[in-house]
Amino acid sequence: MDSLHWRRLDPGQAFYSYQPQFGDEGGAAARPPVIFLQPQPLERGSALADLFREDGFADIYAYAVHETGDRAAQALGQGVDWLLAERHANHQRVILVGCGSGGLLGRRYVLRGGCARVAFLFTLGSAHRLSLLSYLSDSVFESQIDGEEPLVTAPHLGDTVMVNIYSDLAAAGPAGGGPGVHLPDAVNLALPVSGEALCRDRTAYEHMRSYLSGDLWLVTVRLRSLLMQGEAEDGYTGPFCFEVNGWRAPLNGVFRVPLERRFELNPEHALLGTLTFPMTAVGRAVDIDFRLKDLSSRGGQRRKLLTSLHTPLRAGLISEHVLQDSLGSELGIQVRCDRPRTLPIDAYD
Repeated sequence: MDSLHWRRLDPGQAFYSYQPQFGDEGGAAARPPVIFLQPQPLERGSALADLFREDGFADIYAYAVHETGDRAAQALGQGVDWLLAERHANHQRVILVGCGSGGLLGRRYVLRGGCARVAFLFTLGSAHRLSLLSYLSDSVFESQIDGEEPLVTAPHLGDTVMVNIYSDLAAAGPAGGGPGVHLPDAVNLALPVSGEALCRDRTAYEHMRSYLSGDLWLVTVRLRSLLMQGEAEDGYTGPFCFEVNGWRAPLNGVFRVPLERRFELNPEHALLGTLTFPMTAVGRAVDIDFRLKDLSSRGGQRRKLLTSLHTPLRAGLISEHVLQDSLGSELGIQVRCDRPRTLPIDAYD
């Protein structure tokens, strides 16, 4: 059903075009379409749509969200393909803004292969419960016959930049499990705004525009290899996780790894943490705290690993680190420094 500012494009599609009653109808055709993944009522997205429009984004849409599962993600993908083919043949990618459950749908779509179509995914006040690493079989590495690769490989974000904006009124620190969930595979930002209000908050938009204009360094910490040592009756380690600057990965699982077996991993599929730093830090370096945290409840010697990863801020730089825990295990860590994808947009006024 149409609303005051949103008009349905096609009876067979769940897309609505933003058509405000007042304001300049012009905009920059070179800028990619912006799609709000918006539960009803659609008017909740109008405030942010106005801010995008003020900055010259001419093509703004809403996609009505009713479900967030795999079928809904597939339907969204088909809809995005239709929108680009029918109305924006000169664009290959879109900007997604997921409000509430819309953020859950957007993330599932990207992780299910939509990364080829999405330049930026912003999730606002979304109650995430799914870490990219939890796509591994129960967060446990199990070897194939050759003992080199995990049986299950996780999907990845490609070069989609995902920004998870949540309310710090709901989060309770790194271990908080409320609506403000910190995702290892996304840039995370907590704002002192209620979750629902994030979808109309100007401060949230100002942060989104800073990513769109490429004003930040993007630094990712990834797992490259793993060889665990120690003693155990069943031949596996006890449960453990990693922490990057105090934030846990995997978010909602643990690792239990066969002892004395080396795993060479594709770092594209094993993000442990995503951080940003201001562009004004060019030519500088940062230190990132990295920890292996032993979660075993049984007695005996516990693993210990806490170190600082020294990372120069330089576009395209990849640094490799080989770390050891207190039991002689060997971890290969890869740290990448990138400039987020910049869109063909003019400088903001």
